[in-house]
Amino acid sequence: MSCDRLCGIFLALGLVAASIVIRDGILNFKKLGNTIEVRGLDERIVKSDRATWHIRYVVSAEDIKSLYAGASETTTGIFDFLNSKGFTKEEIQKTAISIADRTTESYGSTNSFAKRFSARGTVIVTTDAVDKVTQASETTDALVEKGVVIEGSEIQYFFTDLNSIKPDMLKAASQSATAAAESLARDTGVKLGKIKQISQGLFSITSPYTEQDYHATSSVMKKIRVVTRAEYSIE
Repeated sequence: MSCDRLCGIFLALGLVAASIVIRDGILNFKKLGNTIEVRGLDERIVKSDRATWHIRYVVSAEDIKSLYAGASETTTGIFDFLNSKGFTKEEIQKTAISIADRTTESYGSTNSFAKRFSARGTVIVTTDAVDKVTQASETTDALVEKGVVIEGSEIQYFFTDLNSIKPDMLKAASQSATAAAESLARDTGVKLGKIKQISQGLFSITSPYTEQDYHATSSVMKKIRVVTRAEYSIE
C-alpha cells in the first residue's frame, strides 16, 4: 500500500474521530444548557411627597450684643415670611448660629470696613406641601428687601412612599421577565419550562432626566426603577 493511500486513510479516520468529538461536545453543551436566564424591568415616574428648604443667612456687627440682636431680628423676619406663606411652626426650625471673630483669624479679611463679628445660621422648612415650598422659594426677594442677607437657599425633594408601590412594581417586573423568557424561547426554538428561581434587585430612585443623579434631591419628579432576575428551565 502506497504512502499516499495510507495518509488518506489516516486523514479520513482523523476526520471521523474529530466529528465524533465535536458532536459529543454539542450534545453535552445542550444537556448542560438546560436553563435560560432573563431580567425583568419596571420603571415609574412619581412626584416627590416631601421637601426640605434650607435658608442660610449671615449677620455682621461690631460687638456681640449687636450681633445677637441682628441674628434674632433676622430669624424672626424669616419666620414671619414663612408663616405668611402658609407654613406652620411645626414645619419650621432653626439651627444654632456659628460666630466668627475677624480679629482672631490669621486669614481674615483685609477689608478695613468689614465688621468684627459675623454670625451664620440656617432656617429649615420640612413639609409635605411640595408645591408650596417651590412657590415660596421664588419670592425670597421679599426677605432681601427687609435687609436679610441670604447666603444660600436650597430645596431638596424626597419620595418617601416607596412601600406603597413596591408590590405592583415587583409584579410588573416579574411579568416583564416572563415575557422576555417566552420571547427568547420562541426565538431559539425551545419549549419554556417551569421557573427555577427568581430574585429581586434593588430599587433605585433617580432623576427622570439622568441616571447619574442617584439621590435626585434637586428634582421634584423621580424615576423609580427595579430589576428582577429569573431563571427558567427549558425542555
